[in-house]
Amino acid sequence: MPRDYVKAPDREFEAQVAQFLANRGNPFRMSALLSAMVLLFVATATSWSQSLTWLGTLGGVESVAYGVSADGRVVVGWALNDAGQRRAFRWTESGGMQVLGTLPGGGWSYAFGVSADGRVVVGSAITAAGRWRAFRWTAAGGMEDLNTTYARLLTPGSRLVRATAISPNGRYIVGYGYNAATRREEAFLLDTGATRRVPAEPQQQPQQKPQRKKPQHKELQRTRR
Repeated sequence: MPRDYVKAPDREFEAQVAQFLANRGNPFRMSALLSAMVLLFVATATSWSQSLTWLGTLGGVESVAYGVSADGRVVVGWALNDAGQRRAFRWTESGGMQVLGTLPGGGWSYAFGVSADGRVVVGSAITAAGRWRAFRWTAAGGMEDLNTTYARLLTPGSRLVRATAISPNGRYIVGYGYNAATRREEAFLLDTGATRRVPAEPQQQPQQKPQRKKPQHKELQRTRR
């Protein structure tokens, strides 16, 4: 991926240098300022590194990103494929742009939000009947219609149209839909009731060295006697 790196000037560091030069006659003051300058330089050096990454498309001529994980390693949005269809995607630096698919029999799909760990994606997709419905996607479960998964929470006639964001832990989903009780479109907050945690990395057990067996020929000789 093409990247452009730039370095931004740090005004606070420049001010420290000017103050250091102004106190050249006081060795104790100069020592304290020098220590502060070193700490400030170390603290801000990492923030100077910046980058820009173009994510590409799914074979079409357009793509849009809407959400990003806490560490910036996962990006979600939609992109055109070579057939001109809009498909929700999940992008990673190692795997590139991954198509999240559609709801059964549907066409277009959009991804709008992603959890902090990048494992849960939410958005909206068209059903086989041509209606937009909010979805949640995971690698294990694929794309699921939230109206089906949480049907027991919906009053008759109500529907969740679009999921626009998800909480960092993956439990809460927000968006908008149709509230049959008020007969209007309204924002919603869905509590899925479960926090999706990142599974711990398996720890490698230290290999135990095989114990050497003591030679027993002396004991055999004693028993023979």
